Amino acid sequence: MQTSFSARVLAWYDQHGRKDLPWQQAITPYRVWLSEIMLQQTQVTTVIDYFTRFTARFPTVQDLANADLEQVLALWAGLGYYSRAKNLHRAAIMVCQEFAGEFPSEQAELERLPGVGRSTAAAIRSLAFQQPAAILDGNVKRVLARHQGIAGWPGQTQTLKALWQAAESLTPSSRSRAYTQVMMDLGATVCTRSRPKCALCPVQHDCIALADDVIDQLPGKKPKKTLPVKTTQMLYIEYQSALWLE
Repeated sequence: MQTSFSARVLAWYDQHGRKDLPWQQAITPYRVWLSEIMLQQTQVTTVIDYFTRFTARFPTVQDLANADLEQVLALWAGLGYYSRAKNLHRAAIMVCQEFAGEFPSEQAELERLPGVGRSTAAAIRSLAFQQPAAILDGNVKRVLARHQGIAGWPGQTQTLKALWQAAESLTPSSRSRAYTQVMMDLGATVCTRSRPKCALCPVQHDCIALADDVIDQLPGKKPKKTLPVKTTQMLYIEYQSALWLE
């Protein structure tokens, strides 16, 4: 009998998962939140140095809230997507003013924080508070789209809905922190965008994309917009070997 999806990926995590990243040490909701915001659309290798410098300068959410935005932006320089840094500062102030400096553990309250969406809030809940919560970042979308055979571009409503349903149905009720981490790890190191290492994947035996040989087609790409065809008319007059244009 095939063991469950979560049991197989967790067994892989115990042997191969990343456990020495800086935000995995001395875990606090603040450090988890900070790392999750930095990791949005940015690779782990890039984030490590920024996270280390940031937490050295702002070790607590109160330190970040009390800082000038210019100080925050200066430390963020080079990391890109600067709206994240502005939201980070705004969210830190909100945590201090509305939650007495303690990060909330409820999904709805976390989603109220600037820059925190459904998946980021769930990641904070599972990684910081060890609550069962399904995440769906870019890496997880790729793993689930391939394993579950979910076609279509994840930006489309129906595709995204199917991915969330898969994420929620596969999330176990225990070992929440490890499961969230391994799903990100699998997407980042095994089920990569190009040249995935399927032979090393713990769930290869029932991966629909692998069985149907459509790995390179999942997840689906964003549909290209049809460019409009435009026409124009111009008037010109030839007179005495000269060309007159209007």
